[in-house]
Amino acid sequence: MDKLIKDKLADTLKLFIIYLNAAVKWYHIKPISFKELIDNEAWNLDVTDIYANFDSNSFTAKGTNKRKRLIALRNEIVQVVTSFLDVIQVVEGSADLSMEQSLFPLKEELKEKHTPHLALLFSFLKLF
Repeated sequence: MDKLIKDKLADTLKLFIIYLNAAVKWYHIKPISFKELIDNEAWNLDVTDIYANFDSNSFTAKGTNKRKRLIALRNEIVQVVTSFLDVIQVVEGSADLSMEQSLFPLKEELKEKHTPHLALLFSFLKLF
C-alpha cells in the first residue's frame, strides 16, 4: 500500500488538496482536514501542502465568469478522483487474491492460527 501511495497517489492528493482549497476559498464549501495524513510518511505531506492554494491568476483564467470557473474546477477534481478510483481498482484485485490466501494458507503452521474473531469475519466474507 505504501508503494502505491508514494508512486500513484501522493502527488494526486496534493493536487486534490489544492483544488479543494480553491473551492473552499472561492465557493465557500466546507473544508476537509488532511492533518492526519501528515503523520503517515507514505503521503509525503507537510503543513504547506495542506494549506496550498490554487494560483489566483490561473484560477481566474479558467473562465470569464464564476459559473465557468466552477465548471473548470469541477472538471479538474473529476480527473483527480478518477486517478484515485484507478488505484482503488488495483487494490481491489490484489485484495481479492490476498483474502483467498489468508483464508486457506498453504503452509501447515499458518493453518488454523486465526483468532476467533478474525475467523468469524473471514467466514462471513467468504460466504458474502
